[in-house]
Amino acid sequence: MSYLRELPNACMQDFLYYAECDELDHILQVFAKLLREPSLLTHAERELLGTYCLALNNAHQPLNVHGRVLTLCGGDQWKVQDLIKDPEHRCLEPRLRPLAKVVRKLTLDAHSVCKADIEACYEAGFDGRTLHQIVFLTGLFSCMARWTSALGMKYTPEEIINSSDGLYYNGYFGEGPGLSDEEYKETVLPNHKPIPFNEEACAQPRNPETWAPNEGA
Repeated sequence: MSYLRELPNACMQDFLYYAECDELDHILQVFAKLLREPSLLTHAERELLGTYCLALNNAHQPLNVHGRVLTLCGGDQWKVQDLIKDPEHRCLEPRLRPLAKVVRKLTLDAHSVCKADIEACYEAGFDGRTLHQIVFLTGLFSCMARWTSALGMKYTPEEIINSSDGLYYNGYFGEGPGLSDEEYKETVLPNHKPIPFNEEACAQPRNPETWAPNEGA
């Protein structure tokens, strides 16, 4: 259901796939990249941090869906509630705690994230691509939490099961099933080569009016 008069019986999947809300196509593409493309974080780790963000937002509908995807990926959904109660995130392995701290601070007070928080993630072994990924993912999940809550979207138990099954087994655009941590570490991480940022392009002099690189500079 939703609060919209035109679509009183629509759930989130209806809006995403069937109501012809074109702007949501782009959001789904970003979700697919952030949650399923190769990364230093496994599928389950990304689902855990995303579900944690949804829990902090008190967004029950997408929380139920992604919490079940987390479980299907072999993750521990009980950790989400533990993370809510424990700002030190002691139920997580040490390497994930700095990322969880960024997720928490970014969700509750975006301006509270500081350089030391980011440096702690580097010290835990993550690179800039992963940090950019988790910050973007946190913002996107927070956006979805507000969207579903403001429009009054509610899921039946059957819709929660069907939606989470679809995301786990098919992905967002047919990219295939989610992987457990063991499967991911065996099949994806050994071949993963992080894409570096284009530091040279970012360092080029810019046209102050268009911010495009100055030709011939």
